[in-house]
Amino acid sequence: MVCNNISFRNNHVKANTTVTPRTEGLFGFNRTSDFSTIEIIDNISECYGTTRPLLRNDESCGATSENNTFTNITLRPACTNPSTGNPRGPRESLYLPGALTMSILSTGGMYLKQVPPQRPCLEGFCLWGCAGRLPDIPHD
Repeated sequence: MVCNNISFRNNHVKANTTVTPRTEGLFGFNRTSDFSTIEIIDNISECYGTTRPLLRNDESCGATSENNTFTNITLRPACTNPSTGNPRGPRESLYLPGALTMSILSTGGMYLKQVPPQRPCLEGFCLWGCAGRLPDIPHD
């Protein structure tokens, strides 16, 4: 699947080591994607237990990556992540209709809660399939 026009901004990602430790990059974009339309900006991303690369292939370095904070995440030699001074991580609570709500806690953390769908889920939404696999969310 080719993924274009993706903006992954102001997230806080925490990746734990699985039983069979994953070592591939967190983002696995198709090598023929238009990387000039893909951006990974102002995020906080952490891997616990196993260091992983941010991207799975060298072509993905054509995506814009800037002002991210990485813990136990490596960049490929051709990739950059310049600082801009902008705030990193979530700026407010997020509502995802028909799937999850995300709330920011006073401690600075956040939690996700499944909510009943209000309309059918979108199938084949590129960000979910390209930025990593989320668990299947049951819906009617």
